[in-house]
Amino acid sequence: MVWVHGGGFGSGDLDMPESHVVATAIAATGRPVTTVEYRLVPAFALIGRFRLKPSTNRYPVPVDDVTDAVLDTVGRHHGRAVILGGASAGACLAASATMRVRQDMTAAPAGLLLVYGLFHAQLPAISPNLRPRLRGIARLGIAPEIFRRMTMNYVGTDELFADPAVFPGTADVRGFPPTLLVDADRDPLRASSEAFADHLRAVNVPLSTSVIPETRHGFLNKPGSRGYPEAIATMTDWLSRHDQR
Repeated sequence: MVWVHGGGFGSGDLDMPESHVVATAIAATGRPVTTVEYRLVPAFALIGRFRLKPSTNRYPVPVDDVTDAVLDTVGRHHGRAVILGGASAGACLAASATMRVRQDMTAAPAGLLLVYGLFHAQLPAISPNLRPRLRGIARLGIAPEIFRRMTMNYVGTDELFADPAVFPGTADVRGFPPTLLVDADRDPLRASSEAFADHLRAVNVPLSTSVIPETRHGFLNKPGSRGYPEAIATMTDWLSRHDQR
């Protein structure tokens, strides 16, 4: 498996629990796991004036790094199925890398495991079913603006912001492998994952979904949090049915 941490494209590393602890839990089931330290964009302001800081790490650099990791892993484990997975921004990068390699049957992942991912340039409308699940700052209506800042900070230009090749939520996803979407119950970003699920179903991608009760975005980075064991069990159970070890 290749596993990609989150962090809004601008933070996170291989030592964070969402990378190391999750990878260790998967490796404990007997699957070799490669984690990816992709290059990060600068941090951005959540409130106040939004400014893009100079950077050479914006799109497509992080996707390049993830794609390289996939190709390297496939080469080192020749003949074995490789599952690609990621959390939050890492889920977006994993799906984007899949778009690049899906036509090459020797390199395409055998499955995608995406946890509380963001897949759109702008946050889709929050559904009536999701809205009552949001509390505190998540319910104040500022999530779409923070989401927009995060994705614009990732791409850096208006042209790329609207490019479906960058954000898989509006891209041609035909040919995607079997996919598992795991979401946090009380997470506004769940709107993006729900819309992506509909997008995958529309082109008959084999899809499984799971919402972990009473969890918030980023809970995999807190291994002692509520829902963490259930999420890991959901992930490893799905892997056991799709990785063709």
